[in-house]
Amino acid sequence: MSLSAALFPDRRGYHLAASGISRSGTLQPHVFEDVNGDLRRPLPGVEVALVDAAGKRFAVTRSDFEGLAYFDGVPVGQWRLEAAHAAPVPVTLSRETLLVSDAHIIVGR
Repeated sequence: MSLSAALFPDRRGYHLAASGISRSGTLQPHVFEDVNGDLRRPLPGVEVALVDAAGKRFAVTRSDFEGLAYFDGVPVGQWRLEAAHAAPVPVTLSRETLLVSDAHIIVGR
């Protein structure tokens, strides 16, 4: 079995992803308030749920002062991010993509 590892920077330091070993990753969605369709501002304190393909809640967290939510140790697969007054956001974690930080949850749209 061939193993390789890579460090990915994130807001709290570095996330180690080792192919061949790791079957879990990290999701770091941004939560924004839709101000007027074009202008968005970070929204702290929003409860964000991570939901699996069967519709079961896997984890729940709150966005921080910058509007970031963190989910660590998420298994590889298809997921959905949910927050009140926001459309669900689908995300995928794969062995090749163990860090997803470009998901945006827009509240009020």
